[in-house]
Amino acid sequence: YDLKLPEEGDRWASRVYALAPNSAIARKMQMLAALARDDREETLRLCKAIIEDRIDNRRGSFTDAVFTYGSLMMMENRSQEAYDYLVSQDPSITDFSVLAEGPHAGSLQGIAGMVKLDFASREELIADWEATKTAMEAADLPWTENEWNRLSDRYVRGDYDEAASILINEIWSKPLATYIGRSSDLENVSMRELLNRPDVIAAKAQRDEEFMLARAEVQEMLLSPEWNE
Repeated sequence: YDLKLPEEGDRWASRVYALAPNSAIARKMQMLAALARDDREETLRLCKAIIEDRIDNRRGSFTDAVFTYGSLMMMENRSQEAYDYLVSQDPSITDFSVLAEGPHAGSLQGIAGMVKLDFASREELIADWEATKTAMEAADLPWTENEWNRLSDRYVRGDYDEAASILINEIWSKPLATYIGRSSDLENVSMRELLNRPDVIAAKAQRDEEFMLARAEVQEMLLSPEWNE
């Protein structure tokens, strides 16, 4: 599904549905299948159902649904609506000076902060990020070791040169196979201010080419006899 091969993905997802039809993984597969088919309406419906049911976070089933929901809503220019919805699920997440506990509240808080990039003032975004950093440091969490945290730190401050450098040289420089979804539009929607830069455009074009090659290779591989027994 990450490679936008929904028919091929369905063959493998069917095994999950047969063995554990009501599992968190099955719910995640349904969401990913809709996403792979570019059916945004159905994807959003499935994401909200997962969020409201507070399913188990096995293999990121819950966190992936929250991220997908927030990213799609940003792509549709519905960020304020997304923020209001996420907060309605847990009003405590608006206090960024307190790290939400557990994968459910933690995911809701993280993506609430992400969608705010589209409508909050820079002053508010910086204040939220500073509160989050302080909370992470108080909890002895080495936030600077995560390249996405460092990118966010530069991005909310308007330092787009350094943010672009981190994106290109630290995040996109990793092998595509380590995280296939990294090059998707869904993954990049929270960095709108970077996407029109010539250096980012060039790097993304290279990443997209790698993605299409990987997609073609997997599609061809799945046609071989050993994958069709």
